[in-house]
Amino acid sequence: MRQVGGFELNIYHNYEEIIEFLKHLTKHSKHLAIYSNIGRSTKGNEIGVVKISDGFEKEKPVVIIECGIHAREWVAVSTCLWIANDLVKHKPKLLGKYEFHLIPIVNPDGYIYTWNRNRYWRKNLSNHFNNSFSSQCFGADLNRNFDANFCESGASKNPCEQDFCGPFAFSEAESKVLRDYILKQKSKLKAYFALHNFGQFWMYPYAHSHKMPSNIDQLVKLSKLAVDTIKRSKGATYEQGQVAKLIMESSGSSIDWVYDNTACKIVFAIELRDKGQHGFRLPNALIEPTAIEAWS
Repeated sequence: MRQVGGFELNIYHNYEEIIEFLKHLTKHSKHLAIYSNIGRSTKGNEIGVVKISDGFEKEKPVVIIECGIHAREWVAVSTCLWIANDLVKHKPKLLGKYEFHLIPIVNPDGYIYTWNRNRYWRKNLSNHFNNSFSSQCFGADLNRNFDANFCESGASKNPCEQDFCGPFAFSEAESKVLRDYILKQKSKLKAYFALHNFGQFWMYPYAHSHKMPSNIDQLVKLSKLAVDTIKRSKGATYEQGQVAKLIMESSGSSIDWVYDNTACKIVFAIELRDKGQHGFRLPNALIEPTAIEAWS
């Protein structure tokens, strides 16, 4: 088992354990990492970021890795933790060139809910219409709540659906926190990665339509390199392509919003393991290979 201060990276952890681990990791990072609370969820839980660099006094291009926007996608959260630990412990040369900002749990309320009530919950826990919590008619899909062709395709206006886009763009506390944090890095933001599961896809914008991004050749080249590297790493086969073509058209996503509202054009959504055998309940034994191949 990989352990950091008693924290096992090869098993899933609840929200409280994760926040404690992040604070422990940064405290013992020899000034390589800083933990910050960047905002609060609907229920008042911390949304934390870990910033990692070999020196914060010098401004570097920023790479943001977003995880846990969908509550049930536990391996995305675990992969974020694995990457943070690897950056701190092994201090790769990348830290001399880039500043990494990892947000392991964008949706803490939903994540907690998957531990306590419903393992397959996807949304947050807002309740704009005062619906019964014994129903499914509360919460919004945070990855349909960004102001990027909001609720035009691949999203529902019905609060009982798992892909409910919310009553209006950025209606949710969590999407606003993420938006505001991204905008603070706007001038420095070099690359943006959104981790999900499952399906084994490496994807670029757009999600809302088949419209091609302006730097499509660059994104295709990087995507092909990524899936080839993943294959060599642990043998997993990932497909690469545009979100709208590989999965479905889906408006209001974080990656479309980042691509259109910042200067950052290296933007990817990654659907981690597996291809459906275990789905959201990916076994503990597959956390490490999933994280290693994604990080490779």
